[in-house]
Amino acid sequence: MHTRFKLREGEKSSKEHAPDFSLRQVLRDSIRRSRKDRAQIAEEMKHTLGLKVSKAMLDNYTADHDTKGKFPAFFIDGFCRAVGDDALQRLVMGPRLAGLVRLGEALLAVAEFDPKAARLARRLQRRPRTPRKGSRP
Repeated sequence: MHTRFKLREGEKSSKEHAPDFSLRQVLRDSIRRSRKDRAQIAEEMKHTLGLKVSKAMLDNYTADHDTKGKFPAFFIDGFCRAVGDDALQRLVMGPRLAGLVRLGEALLAVAEFDPKAARLARRLQRRPRTPRKGSRP
């Protein structure tokens, strides 16, 4: 069963309206930037994830046409490692997490020139903060 999305009045139907169009586009762009072929990426993902991944699966996940092949969320880390690109991870993270990533990147940029910021950045990079018992997340 295919889900149809309602278009606004006067809006033309196109592949850009598919709910996973952005995801497929990011997958294609990341593959292109990696300069690796899809078989090599699939093989690297297979080793990272410990699951069967094939070139045909990647072809299906990146196809322009409507396809039943949907990219599994648990493939994201393996794919990003294989292509050496975090664009897909950035696409799927929510606004709060995206803001925290931008904040961390800004801190690292400032740390190049400010010793206090450099110390803070090193401290934050050591290990993730774990909530204390009874504290709020």
